[in-house]
Amino acid sequence: MMELLSTSGIFTATAAKGSGGSGDVVYGLTTACYFLVGRCNLSPVVPYLVSPHIVSSFFGMSDWFRKEPAVAGGSLFELAHGCSLQEMASKDAAFSSLLNDSMASDSQLFLEVIILDKGRIFRGLNSLVDGNCSD
Repeated sequence: MMELLSTSGIFTATAAKGSGGSGDVVYGLTTACYFLVGRCNLSPVVPYLVSPHIVSSFFGMSDWFRKEPAVAGGSLFELAHGCSLQEMASKDAAFSSLLNDSMASDSQLFLEVIILDKGRIFRGLNSLVDGNCSD
């Protein structure tokens, strides 16, 4: 698992000093990892990612890659289930709960990133208004 996470950039992997070629590896944190460790709770994402609806979507990946983009018909999920995530959530209350919890957790992570980088992202702004709100 650590090898996969280091390959994807979540951790660094270096040969241990004095290991003498024994293959011992020391793992370290990357910038991406600092956002995942201790900053917010991403545990609600795991049940969503291992849910049958999501896992079964990947079984059709080879077919999805072989199709022309216009014919592929959207995402892997849509190919596997014939509907979008939101449509499935409207039909299945348990899946809806997993999706909502996962999205809330994921949004919290991105909010942390935006807030930490607020000096650059919001430079020159004095106020921010959500145009989708209505009274």
